Amino acid sequence: SPQVMTLIKNVGLVEKLVEYVEAHRARLDRTDLLVAAQALSDLVDTDDFQTYEAAHLSPRATDLVATFRDKFLDDFAQDYDTRKTIQPLLRYVQDCNYK
Repeated sequence: SPQVMTLIKNVGLVEKLVEYVEAHRARLDRTDLLVAAQALSDLVDTDDFQTYEAAHLSPRATDLVATFRDKFLDDFAQDYDTRKTIQPLLRYVQDCNYK
């Protein structure tokens, strides 16, 4: 809902999730990392994120997301069913790398 996304934007949740994943991905098990990727994927797929991207992510956090494909997303993308669950994030990462 728009109210939830406004709250997510106001508390900086997307950026905090990106920073958390970056800081702890080596210690997260595969399932937890996938859940984080799926959550990020759902968030970047919202109209609110796409409209107010700069309010959700700083340039530094956007740069971090752009590195996630090589760091761990490619591993998940090998499986078709898993790839479907993170497709919006994969597209976003690709877009970040072409900006």
